[in-house]
Formats: sequence, structure tokens, C-alpha cells
Amino acid sequence: MNQPPDIVKEISAGLFTTGIDLVLFAASFGFNWMDTSTYHRKNLNAMFIDTLKLAGIFQEKMLTACLAYAKAKGYLEAGRQGVELTHSGRQRLTGSLPVYRDRRPWDGRLHLITYDIKENCKAKRFRLITWLKSRRAIMLQKSVWVSVNDLSRELYRENVIYHDEGTILASSLKSGDGISGKTIKELAVKWYLLAELNRRYEMWLSAARARRKNKQSLFFLKMRYLKILRDDPQLPRELLPANWFGDKAYYLYKSIIDR
Repeated sequence: MNQPPDIVKEISAGLFTTGIDLVLFAASFGFNWMDTSTYHRKNLNAMFIDTLKLAGIFQEKMLTACLAYAKAKGYLEAGRQGVELTHSGRQRLTGSLPVYRDRRPWDGRLHLITYDIKENCKAKRFRLITWLKSRRAIMLQKSVWVSVNDLSRELYRENVIYHDEGTILASSLKSGDGISGKTIKELAVKWYLLAELNRRYEMWLSAARARRKNKQSLFFLKMRYLKILRDDPQLPRELLPANWFGDKAYYLYKSIIDR
């Protein structure tokens, strides 16, 4: 099965932070990259090209190192049909993949985080910005961020800055207030690019329903779905646009992998 390079990049970029996680992900499908009886570098590269069509993105030397590291750490072991995931390998893989959240409670408010951090504390400012991004907060303007979730308790518990380094303030707006005449739902659709995300879910559904379910097609279907899910902020359902395809995609994805 040939996958165009742009499609390969789309579904792999941002999903796996290391080649090790990609190796474990493929092993979970039973791809036999490394025949323990005949393994050598040429074999590895040839099998990799034949099975995943990712040559040119992940290089042979990097894959060789990742396979060796995964075996040394006890993530992979020799099985009847080649290399298989161990219990610790499955744990690492599970921890590296995005998780669909069914429950998404919302307090009906839009939460603002504003800060004023001293100029000589740039590292603390960077740490705060990184933390806000990891919580899917959106920057409205410099030093003003917004979230549909109440981050105040978690933020203060993190203790990102000390009192003598600056100030962080948390406030909120009721769902009916909105900003600049737009409702929170309208703002969420714009901020989180939900229309484009919904289009990607719809395209995945079409591909999943139409494609033959051999091992390689399942691999790419699963990897593409998980890439979309990683990009999905999984907002409360009250804020999702009409005819949202995310839940339908999840249930089809689950039925495919549970077979």
C-alpha cells in the first residue's frame, strides 16, 4: 500500500515524539520489522520500506538505534513471529498516545488568566506559557490567556512563580457574556479551529468506512485517527459545532481496534 509523502507526514508528525514510540506502535500491530534469526541493517531498512512506507522520514540508523534501545529497556522481546511488545512496552505506548475523554464537564464560564512577570524572570514566563499551552489555553494578547476550563486551582498548585517575581490573576465570564458580541461557543469554534478539525474527522470516517481492513490499512487508519485526536482539545460538548463528527469517529475507531 503506497502512502503519499504528505499524508505520511500529516499522520506521523506530532503523534510520535520519538522513533521508539513509533517502533512500539508498529509492534502492537504485529509488524515484523526484525526477524531475530536473519536480522541485519539491510533487512531492517527493506522491511521498513515494505511495511510502513516511511523511508526518508525515519532513517535506517535511527530505527536501528530505536529497536536496540527498546529491546535493552525491555519494551520488546522475541516472540513466535518476531518482535513483540512486553508489558512495560505496552505501558509506555499507552502513556504516549492521546486518550478520548467521554466526560467533559463545564461550569459554563470562560476563564481568563493574566500575568505580569518581571523582566529578569524570563524563564518563569516561558514556563508559564508552556504550561498554559499544555492545558489548551488560548493567547488573546500578550500576557492575556483564555480557557474554557477553570485552571486557577491547578495554576496556583503548580506555583509557577513566587510573589516577588510577578503576579498572576484568574477571572471568569459567564457563558452569556462572551467577548466583542460573540458567544463563548462562537469564540471556541474560531479559537480552536473546530470547523477544520471536524472536517478531518469527517474525512477519516469516509476513509475508515471505505478502506479494506488489512494490517497496513488499519495501521494508517489508527495512526491518522490518533493524530486528529491529539490535535483535538476535546472541549465540553456544549461548545462543539452542530453535526460534530468526533464522537462518531471515536466509536468507529473503537469498533475497528476491538475486532
